[in-house]
Amino acid sequence: MPAPFGTGGSGGSDGSGGVGGADNSGGVVDASDLPACFKDDGCPAGQTCSGGRCIAKACPPARTHFSVKADAAATVNLAGTFNAWSTSATPLARDAGTGVWGVDLDLQLGQWLYKFVLTDAAGSAANLTWIADPRNPLTEDDGFGGQNSVIQVTCESVAPPDGGSQ
Repeated sequence: MPAPFGTGGSGGSDGSGGVGGADNSGGVVDASDLPACFKDDGCPAGQTCSGGRCIAKACPPARTHFSVKADAAATVNLAGTFNAWSTSATPLARDAGTGVWGVDLDLQLGQWLYKFVLTDAAGSAANLTWIADPRNPLTEDDGFGGQNSVIQVTCESVAPPDGGSQ
């Protein structure tokens, strides 16, 4: 099962701008600024002991499952900070038996914002409906009077609550 809300296993997929991910400042980190350690349990969460200093753990992208029930939709896409809010780059597949649309993404560490984008029965791009993930309680203001769903990807991976997206 994919990683849960607020844990590792899902986040941005292409490193194209997730907040809370890598430091893009281009600056050099002075080793004296890093906490000293002798073993991993002396480091903060998400860090490991290397050469007597706590450093960020390296971890692979996390396979993350997103799904939404949308019986009346002709198509469903996933738009978010991981795909520059594209309304067509990440289509979901519909399970004919359940009416649930889903997609799996490999997401990098970080915080990622997303919404599902539904088209009407005619499939008209002029009639897009943007909805936050109804099973993800983590949201933030989208700047347009609605909410974006939020997913935080860390190295740790736990199953999402109630089978929601992650």
